[in-house]
Amino acid sequence: PTDDPLAQPGQSLALTLRTEATTGHVSQNRRAFAVGVDSCYCIDPDTGEPLWRRVIGRDAPFPPVPVSGSPERVLVYSTMVNELMMLRQDNGQLLWRQSVGAVPSAPPLIQGDQIYITTASQELWQIAAVNGRAVAKVRFTQSVTGPPAVTTDGRKLLIPGDQLLIYTINLNPMECSAVSFTDHRSGSVSTPLQSAGSLFLMCENATAERAQVRVLRMDEESGRVEIRGSQPVEGQIHDRCLLRGPELFVPSTPQRVTAFRVTDDPDQTPLALTGANQLEEGLQTSMFLLAGPGGQLWLAGRDLRKFRIQTNAVILDEGLTAEGIHVRPVQFIDENVFLTHRSQYSTSQFFTRANPNTMAGEWRTVIGAHILAVGPSQNDQSVLAMSDFGQVFRVSLDRIAQGGFEMKAINEYQLPDKLASNVEGLALLDGRLAVYCGAPAPALWTFTSSGQLERKWDLPDAPVGQAVAIASGAVVPLPGRLHLAAAGQRAAEDYRASQTDGNAQDWKALVALNDKQVLAVTGDNRFIRVEYRATPVPQLAEISSTPMDFGVETTPTVGGQHLFVATTDGRLILMEAATFSTIAQVNLGGIPSATPRVAGNLVIAEVGNWDLKVFNADGGLAPVASLEVSGASLTGNPVALDNGSWLGLLSDGTILSISADGTQITRTGSLGQSVQDGPIRIGQQILAVAVDGTLHLVPSGQSK
Repeated sequence: PTDDPLAQPGQSLALTLRTEATTGHVSQNRRAFAVGVDSCYCIDPDTGEPLWRRVIGRDAPFPPVPVSGSPERVLVYSTMVNELMMLRQDNGQLLWRQSVGAVPSAPPLIQGDQIYITTASQELWQIAAVNGRAVAKVRFTQSVTGPPAVTTDGRKLLIPGDQLLIYTINLNPMECSAVSFTDHRSGSVSTPLQSAGSLFLMCENATAERAQVRVLRMDEESGRVEIRGSQPVEGQIHDRCLLRGPELFVPSTPQRVTAFRVTDDPDQTPLALTGANQLEEGLQTSMFLLAGPGGQLWLAGRDLRKFRIQTNAVILDEGLTAEGIHVRPVQFIDENVFLTHRSQYSTSQFFTRANPNTMAGEWRTVIGAHILAVGPSQNDQSVLAMSDFGQVFRVSLDRIAQGGFEMKAINEYQLPDKLASNVEGLALLDGRLAVYCGAPAPALWTFTSSGQLERKWDLPDAPVGQAVAIASGAVVPLPGRLHLAAAGQRAAEDYRASQTDGNAQDWKALVALNDKQVLAVTGDNRFIRVEYRATPVPQLAEISSTPMDFGVETTPTVGGQHLFVATTDGRLILMEAATFSTIAQVNLGGIPSATPRVAGNLVIAEVGNWDLKVFNADGGLAPVASLEVSGASLTGNPVALDNGSWLGLLSDGTILSISADGTQITRTGSLGQSVQDGPIRIGQQILAVAVDGTLHLVPSGQSK
């Protein structure tokens, strides 16, 4: 098909901040491709400027694959519609799409004008690159590890099965022509075969601490494969090896590289060890290799590191760049490397250009922003958004309506070096926004509604949950205590909980009951009411402590004078927020999977990641409607519209309309992208924040 099911509707603005370490880059009208969270980006490799963006869904099974031809194309897979998609490189427009029956299990092999791709349903598909037509399909009796390896004459493919067998595939027509027996165990081969002249190399994990590289040769007449030798490798091999000329580089756990020399001369040992080395920390991540001239080898795993390959050794250089965890293969364009990476404690993703010789970054473009908090700015005409990588954005509603990319921030805050905790945020009741982090230097930063940094507030310990806002500031859960931050010049005394078994009290949840009080749910399901008191000294003081006879794993929700609690035994309980006395309860028919959401006198419970159930709080939790959502969840409380109805958002981007009495809940549209937060009212508009930080104006027809 050539019709486009993912043509993104509506008005949206991607927060693609670009920072430059060097200036003077001039566009040469080239293109690089990257995936950030859930979108394919086309980026100018000279300037770092995003050219176009297309949502393809989260967890793409392979990165974008450029395909030559006229026009130049790029192949992606959309997890939103479960189809291969061929796009134009110049504008991202769809040329064709094709289902392959299941999610691809490996990147595709592009051979001439044909695409060969393995799937999770134990199949190998042949697709015509020009129009997406399915040419042929081979089904195996077990899963296979792709992409296939190609013989030197280009007439056959080799692909290992999950265990014991290697399959030889003829290409014209595509069919299995031979099956060879090996003794590899189930699950031991997790990387594809590597072609090396007339040889093929198979990486096999033998034990938890040891692997081996096997050398295979195929008989040209029969197509059968025989084992010619092997070499051991320390660690396990889960990432693709790299062959450059006669040199083979094998990545293995933890962050180790082993180098071999390969020859298909029958009179020589086919695989000879050169040496091995590993990173200092050995933190395990995916590993991506790139080889260069002069015995240089780069490893993108935890940071980008460089090795030098000598006659009998692999030497690790000291320099590093593009710090963080690398999530996609290294790209090499015109003597520069391009890297997709993120912080260990963040989902924000970056696309970085670096000089591989000097190991210096030249520019960095955000291709997926985790937004911690948003709020109105400039008399409700703009949106203020706080990121988890130290940047503050302010964009007007008109700018969001125009769409495209926002490449500048208005302010920043300095996160600690060697950050070892998540960064979180919240909106305060007075219009300020706040962000905070834990180790190694716990702190909270507050910003005015215009985006100016107000102050950095040191925290006495690392936060252990989501902070909540009351009138006097932010209540932050710390180990065994609650701390009030951003509260003016006079610090308030912490509330300190009694220890349990000599350990600091665990907090399951923290909820603002009103502008002075919070509910803290302890690890043993005790509801503790804590109040801010200004006299005789500023303090957070305990008002009551109530043991509950039920378990709670989702955060309770306040609606007016009511508290809604979803319990682990499948009940929804309506309580008086002032006393914690039960007013009504109802059996949900399953385990609650998310925080209850409130819309006026309606409360919406999510059950088993499958159903939304709507109840009327005024009617003693009388059930009024339900909707099957198949794994999606509400991303916030619905907002009221002029006609009395409510607008809600699901995490998959679906827009919901809920009638005033709750009896009708219907899907009315989609944002075309998964959502992390919203709906949020900004002036006369309704805002949603996508999983990659893109800001969407939500079409509502009318707003209050």
